[in-house]
Amino acid sequence: MRELLSASIHLAEAGGLELAKIQRKGELKTAEKSGKNDLVTAGDHASHDIMYHGMKSTFPKLKDAVFYRTNLFCTTNLRMW
Repeated sequence: MRELLSASIHLAEAGGLELAKIQRKGELKTAEKSGKNDLVTAGDHASHDIMYHGMKSTFPKLKDAVFYRTNLFCTTNLRMW
C-alpha cells in the first residue's frame, strides 16, 4: 500500500509540473469538455496521461477495474475507486 501511495504522490507531482510547464509556455489550448462551463486544457490531458501511464507501468498487474479509459475527459483518463 505504501508503494501505491508513494507512486501516486510522485506521479501527481510530475503531472502538476507538466501542467505548470504548459501553462508557462502559454500552450493550454482550452476546449469545452461537456459545455461552455466545463473546460479542459492541453495541460489537463498531458497531466492525466503522465499519471495514467505512470500508474499502469508501475503497477502492470492492477486490473482495469482500478484504471479505465473514457472519452468523457480525454482518451486516457485515470479513475481510482
